[in-house]
This record gives sequence, structure tokens and C-alpha cells, in this order.
Amino acid sequence: MRRHSPVLLAPLALLLLLLSGVPARAQFRADAAAPSFTPVQPDVLYPAPRIWRLGLILGMGLNSHGGDFIPECDECRFTDGSGSGIVGGLQLEHMISPSIGIALRGLYEDQRAEYSTIMLKVRRGVMAGPGDPSGADTAVIDVERIMNVDLVYFTIAPVLELYPLRDLYVSISPGIGIPVKNSYRTVERLLDDRFVFMATGTNEKSLGTKDVFDIPDVTTPRIDVRAGIGYNLRLSPGVMFTPEVSYVYPLTNISSDDNWSASSIHVLAILKFRL
Repeated sequence: MRRHSPVLLAPLALLLLLLSGVPARAQFRADAAAPSFTPVQPDVLYPAPRIWRLGLILGMGLNSHGGDFIPECDECRFTDGSGSGIVGGLQLEHMISPSIGIALRGLYEDQRAEYSTIMLKVRRGVMAGPGDPSGADTAVIDVERIMNVDLVYFTIAPVLELYPLRDLYVSISPGIGIPVKNSYRTVERLLDDRFVFMATGTNEKSLGTKDVFDIPDVTTPRIDVRAGIGYNLRLSPGVMFTPEVSYVYPLTNISSDDNWSASSIHVLAILKFRL
């Protein structure tokens, strides 16, 4: 019988020992407890919740008219006038991001104005007032000629708001207006209290064939551009009060037959409610 050398048997025994230990290690890893893991909650929710606001607008427009407009009366001419009127309406505002907002405004804009000039004139058809013993149908009197323009638009204005700071914004917008009122009235007023007009019995009379005239050839629609600045004051989590000042620059004339236009400065108060 052939005997194996001890030198050959030693490596063989070591190999068998290693192979017998493999299943035991695999069983140990399978039975080991899984490590604990707690997911980290994000600090910011994405996307951010959408913000919509309904705004009530009320304010004043400071109007400035310029150019040339010749009314339907002799020797009348409207060159430069000014006035103030109510601005009011609604807006629907949406915040696209913390720094960008858009809004759609519907506005009632009163762009009335008045132009007056004083001249020394020889007037016929005047007489001394009650209690004055003198009488005259012709006199040299200081006369004030006044033209009142009644001009109102309903305007749609889509607004872009940019927020350089959290609550401070600048805005830019086109405006498209449809005339609601467009008339004018021209009168002469005697500045000497001793005299009145024979036709009216007062110190004032209308010029032209009637008291009120429609503005001829009114441009429809009126188009302008607006730029402003405002600040949101938070009254509660869902309510804001926003003062805003804006400038309205006309791109069209009031009348297509005349070189006559109107610009405005709007001073507005907006009460915003989150929807």
C-alpha cells in the first residue's frame, strides 16, 4: 500500500478547512441586523404654492393736456389744460415667483381738464347789474374764457411687476382705453361784478350753438404706456394695503383730427385680498 507524503497532506487539509467556513460566514451576514436609516426632510417645499390676489383700486389722476384743439366756437382754442379726476377699478394679481408678478387691471379713468385765459375785451350785450344806476350794452371788461373737457375712459392694463426687494416693486404696463365720456363746454365769464350778460342775466354765458359739444373724431382705442412704483404693506396673512404712484404716457391723440393728447400721474391705493 502506497503512503502519501505528509508534505502533500498538509495543504489539502488547509483547503478543506477553508471551504467548510464559507457557508458559516454567509449565514452570519444574512442573519445580521440591517442598519437603521432616517430620511432627512427637505427645508423648502417645491414647487412653491401659487399666490393669487384680488385688488380693489381707488385713487386720483392728475391730468395734463397739451397740443392744439379748436372747439366749435369763434375765436376759441384749447392749448394746454390740467385737472384731476377719479381712478378706480379692480385687478387680479398672480405671483409667478417671489420676484416676479403679473396683474390684469380694469380701470375707470377720469381725464378731465380745464383751460382758461383772461383777456381785456370790448363786449357787446352786457348791462349793469341790479343796483347799479349806470347802463351799457357795450363795455371794456376783463373776460375769462374757460374750456372744460369731460373725458373718461374704461381701460384694460396688463401689468408686469418686478420686485427688487421683498415688498417693493416697479411696474410697467400698456393701456388700452375705450372712451365713456367725451365732451367739452366753453364759457365766457365777466370779471367785473358790476356787469352781467343780457342774454343770461348772469356774469357767464356759453360760447357756440349749444352748451355742451361732443369731441369730434375721438380716437378709439386710446393706447398708452405706464410705469410705476409701489409697496405692499401686510395688514394680515391674507390682506395687503399697497400705495402706488405711476405715470401714464399717451401713444395716441385724443382726437384724430387734432394734435391733442393727455398724460396723467396716478396716485393709487390698492387693497389686496389673497384668494
